[in-house]
Amino acid sequence: MGAPYLTKGTEMSVAHADINELSEALIDKHMSMLQSYLTALLGSPTLAEDVVQDAFIRIIQKIHTFDPNKGSFPVWARTIARNLAFNQLRSKKREVLIDAQEIEGIEDVYSALDECDEGNEWDDKIVMLRQCMSKLSDPMSDTCKLFYFNKQKTADIAEALQVTQSLVLKRLERARGSLRVCIEGKLQLEKAS
Repeated sequence: MGAPYLTKGTEMSVAHADINELSEALIDKHMSMLQSYLTALLGSPTLAEDVVQDAFIRIIQKIHTFDPNKGSFPVWARTIARNLAFNQLRSKKREVLIDAQEIEGIEDVYSALDECDEGNEWDDKIVMLRQCMSKLSDPMSDTCKLFYFNKQKTADIAEALQVTQSLVLKRLERARGSLRVCIEGKLQLEKAS
């Protein structure tokens, strides 16, 4: 059996794991996911890369506190990474340009991707997300691109698209729901085949 990935029923407990083997396995398995997640949160691949390095150090230091019965490892790791990212922004006196609703939406999408079969690599999951994004209506797709990729505020998006801010928020909410349903559907198809 390969290295443990810290899921329920893992055969090797954290207490008995070789820390070097465990560290390498965690980095190999979750590096791309955390890099992508932090880039979505921070809007900067360079800043995300720095935070990912710090996050893995912190994750390894705190690995003994992870309990797979309380939640999944990816969610736990993203929480650590997100907290480090916001702490770093605050220490540099940079404004955190993301609100709780946006974080929740990003986490919803990443949680759906976490549910992918263990055989799927993160790059495969991103392909799945892109396929689902391409199925969104143009208004939802445009709104998502402006919000998540261009990091525009909802008020600016509303002005650019000549719609109300509440409609922008509703489109984002519906897009997240549609993405989750699409990803879950693709997962069901994969499991059936």
